[in-house]
Amino acid sequence: MLTLDDLDHAQPGMWQQACDDALTTARHCEHLASVARDEVNRTLAGAWTSPTGDSARARFARHAEAYDCAALSMRDLAKVYDRLATSMADAQRALHDALDFARGHRLNVSQDGGVHRDPGPVDPAGAAALDDRIRQARALIAAALHDATAADTAATDELRTLARLPGIDSAATVREALDHDGNSALAVALRLQGAQNGPHRINVPPELVEAARRASAEAGISTDLLLAVMWQEQQWYQNQEPGLDGPLTALGRRSDRAAEESLKPDKSLGITHLKLATARSVIEAEPFRFPGLAELGDAQLAKYIEEHPAEDLRLSACHLRRLRQDPEGSVTDKELFVLYAADTEQVRRSNAQYGDDGSHRGAAIKARSDNWDAIQQSMRDADAWNSLPEAERRHALDELAARTPSDTAVELNPLYAGPGVSTGARGTAPAPPGLLRPPLPPFTGARPTPAPSPGPAPVPPAG
Repeated sequence: MLTLDDLDHAQPGMWQQACDDALTTARHCEHLASVARDEVNRTLAGAWTSPTGDSARARFARHAEAYDCAALSMRDLAKVYDRLATSMADAQRALHDALDFARGHRLNVSQDGGVHRDPGPVDPAGAAALDDRIRQARALIAAALHDATAADTAATDELRTLARLPGIDSAATVREALDHDGNSALAVALRLQGAQNGPHRINVPPELVEAARRASAEAGISTDLLLAVMWQEQQWYQNQEPGLDGPLTALGRRSDRAAEESLKPDKSLGITHLKLATARSVIEAEPFRFPGLAELGDAQLAKYIEEHPAEDLRLSACHLRRLRQDPEGSVTDKELFVLYAADTEQVRRSNAQYGDDGSHRGAAIKARSDNWDAIQQSMRDADAWNSLPEAERRHALDELAARTPSDTAVELNPLYAGPGVSTGARGTAPAPPGLLRPPLPPFTGARPTPAPSPGPAPVPPAG
């Protein structure tokens, strides 16, 4: 989420100027494509009638195609800048109107869009009217920041798609990638392919991705927020073996329980690193959601959380919703992500003061804030890939495979993948001659899906 200062100091005019420059470049590329395709080809056809002349004409045709690709990219770049400039100018005007309204009613506005009255006594007769003005100012500012953030995010993703196009020499393929404002299936696949050294995956079975979706819907929070918590709190054993049903996982869970029961009674548990005291507070507040768990002893509850990750996700999702009930410093998902680690008065004050700008934070909070920023693009690409119909995913993978040597695999490795989501393919282009490589193993075209877990076991009896 953009902060108030980000939007207040934006300069839409500079993006509009960049739009004009991109259009000029696009026209230049179109002119060169026309010259290479028409004038040079016509001259060569009349003056150089031989196999060598035919080869020369074919080469100029490829040059024309390359310039066509560049022109398409530059025209799309101009569109991105124009749309961003218009959206930011509109959001900036809305923000300035909202700030004028807040100042006119002596209201204070924080970087995350929170609105508060001046400290001091309030006339009881005017308290209701003041609350209405606070709600109105908060809604106006939130709408302006939301619109600006949405425009910035959309422009960022389309620019990342454009950055992947210089290696493509087919105008038809470029058009396909730029379809849907640079968010076609091929565009998402290209972005994922270009981020092979990005953040590590959320290493859980696909059914737990679905469990996260259900838990977030039940609690009324963002699925991406819960997935980000899973990514951040990933335990050591999750990085050593796929899924959550191997011997190292079993060992890790036992060591967590042993630490909680002896040396470290506040040990975090489960795939979301939930503390036992936090889990108890959620269960006590909403016993109807977690029947039978309130009666368990500490050791039994710790064992239950470790052995039932889907229930761990539900507990964490409800905890995140409860963090949001106090509005100070919990306006954005990033603020909730930080509060999940440390819900203190100081952290909430800093959240409200700085919003999503983590440059002023320190120690572990800054590291966590930076981690949130680091995974956002990868999270959006994973969201986009997982939401596509499987037929579109397969078509995009086939497009990448056609540009990949047959002795090489295409692996996208999104941040997460749900059940039945294909993430790879075998290359189908001719392999480079004279290069010997070991043969690839049989390729299925999809990430292996572990056998589904049997689900939560019955709650053990207390005592």
